[in-house]
Amino acid sequence: MNEFKYNSARAKKARAGRFLNHPATRCAMWLLFILGVGGFGYLMFFAKRSEAWLCLPVAMICVALLLWSKSDLYRVPLGKGDDINDILSANVINALDKNPTPAEFVSKLYKTRSGKFLALRFGITQDFLEAIVHDISEDMGPVFETARKMRAEIVAQHPEHERLLNERKLDLEDLVDGVNWYNHLYGLVRSAKRKRRDGGIARDFSFGYTPTLSKYSVNISEMRKLQMRTQIHLASHREIVEKMIEAFSKGGRQNIALVGAEGTGRNTIVNAFAEKLMDADAKIPSSLKYRQVVALDASALIAAAGERGELEGLVQLVMNEAYLAKNIIICLNNAQLFFEEGVGSVNISNVLLPIIEAGQLRIILTMDEQKYLEIAAKNSSLANRLNKVVV
Repeated sequence: MNEFKYNSARAKKARAGRFLNHPATRCAMWLLFILGVGGFGYLMFFAKRSEAWLCLPVAMICVALLLWSKSDLYRVPLGKGDDINDILSANVINALDKNPTPAEFVSKLYKTRSGKFLALRFGITQDFLEAIVHDISEDMGPVFETARKMRAEIVAQHPEHERLLNERKLDLEDLVDGVNWYNHLYGLVRSAKRKRRDGGIARDFSFGYTPTLSKYSVNISEMRKLQMRTQIHLASHREIVEKMIEAFSKGGRQNIALVGAEGTGRNTIVNAFAEKLMDADAKIPSSLKYRQVVALDASALIAAAGERGELEGLVQLVMNEAYLAKNIIICLNNAQLFFEEGVGSVNISNVLLPIIEAGQLRIILTMDEQKYLEIAAKNSSLANRLNKVVV
């Protein structure tokens, strides 16, 4: 269980992936593929030589290797067991020799991307690591046993690990958190590289034109297309997104009031909801497919309208455009700004209440609990018609 198996299937795949995914190897394979196809075309159609058929296997082998390296070898997943050969990452396995010693293990580990990341994060130099391994037995068994049990806590194998960590103001939990942090960042990078299917060029042609709304709002859905995917880690947040989809796909009150303190994830939930509606692969009702979440800009509305009557008329025009477009979900972020008087605020409760009562325009409101209670105290009719969801 604690013996490194150099010739295990996972180790062979990891080494093959390192070789085939190397830039020089990939360039060579693409070059051979082009030469194979080009040679076949020249010998077959111009030189009229039967040897042309010998070029095709070369091109086909290159294509097969490229596809294999891209799909199966790009990142060899962890094994399903608890063996050391299952839990070591592929970039560590492919660098290890048949019988690695702790010194060799540390040297190879420091050269990997994850090893460099964690070393820089914790201020651990290669000289420091190489110095402490001299006090550890040459037998890798105990080290692998510690790694198997604690994963990120290999340092605990050292008899004075607590002193060594204290000198750098670290503890074992910091190492575990550091590994989890690296895996989280790596996952974000990987998800950002995935191609997004969001409906194509003609997605919005069947919906209405919204020039005024576009002028006084921010399209959250379009912004999310240009950024990394929103990661939701809390089960409660995922449940809220599903609850929003359910509420907006049925009849009745077409609104959600996300109520929670600053930093609880209200914006994250809205972003994840907007992304899901634009995802062609998401399993959501067709009535919500490709709907765009648009956040009204209170300051832009105030700047554009000189008097109170003009402001209400402008808000009414914006709301009418959103309703007629049929693919807009209005978001009032920090909704208290739209129900107050004063600098930077605008009171549209008289305009919004009939719209909410009619239930024809989907609306998302975000605010903290105190502001929600203040709005409820001033306008109980409005509060009673909101689908309150506590974040």
